[in-house]
Amino acid sequence: MAEKLTYNGKDITTDVTVIAAAVDLYTGSERSDVLELHFPEDEAWTTWGPQIDDVITYQRDGLDTGRLFIFDQELTSGGHVLYATTTPADMREIPRTKAWERAHLSQIGEEIAARNGLSFELMGLSDNYFEYIKQEVESDATFLAKIAMLEGAALVIFDGRIIMAKEKDLEAADPVAELDTNGSFIEIFDHSARAFGSSLISVGQFKGAYTANNGSSRKLTERPRNLQASSNAECMIYAAGLLRYKNKGLAGLKMTTTLSPEIPAGVTCTLGGSSVPSGWTGTLFVHHIRHEFHKNQSTVFLRKPLEGY
Repeated sequence: MAEKLTYNGKDITTDVTVIAAAVDLYTGSERSDVLELHFPEDEAWTTWGPQIDDVITYQRDGLDTGRLFIFDQELTSGGHVLYATTTPADMREIPRTKAWERAHLSQIGEEIAARNGLSFELMGLSDNYFEYIKQEVESDATFLAKIAMLEGAALVIFDGRIIMAKEKDLEAADPVAELDTNGSFIEIFDHSARAFGSSLISVGQFKGAYTANNGSSRKLTERPRNLQASSNAECMIYAAGLLRYKNKGLAGLKMTTTLSPEIPAGVTCTLGGSSVPSGWTGTLFVHHIRHEFHKNQSTVFLRKPLEGY
């Protein structure tokens, strides 16, 4: 796919020169995708005066960012840099307070999405019922991330859509690619000794527990604020979600390889070649990937799927 850039709905590909481009894609990392574009200093941007939340899209070599909102720009000695993300400024920055009673997840999500000019959808999740939940001096993005954590879900915002997807299902999907480790720079960290083996959630008169089959005896106990439950079963969902949130990022692998813009975040891959680190065979989950077109490289951040929850 040839490079294509639009600004507020207009194709400006031939009006500007992109001298460097990088995009960070995230799934389940409590961060939104970010596009970084570099232009010569005398480009049209300096006269157009782009504003916060102006909309751009970028397509290149199989990558399509969807609709992005400008959130920062700077003039440097080398030119003009624009930064854009999938989340509107108000959704990220404005603290809000509101309580929902006897509401389904879809009702809460659709109301917040509409307020921010977006749509909302569930992927693999039940439309769970909340007896009471309160957003208290929190941005909409922070509040939705909190709900996603309780539900064991990944929050993804892409092309004007807020998607709450069951993270366990994403991790169980078939691999989309085998990443060649030969010649790749690889870093590993492993703090799995700090993993929790079980969690207990108490909400008023109801309690829910979840135990992972990971060999850990560490116990996690929480009493969430601004939340009421209607059953022990509901609390058990929250207990599993909290345990997943605490454990999923304790071990990871980072590798830099040849540019692969066709690979997004939120998919699974395997490692191939002669340099696969011990213990990192099998299916791995891509929670973050950075494509740097001007360097012809991608940096992939992977973790092992959690077993059973």
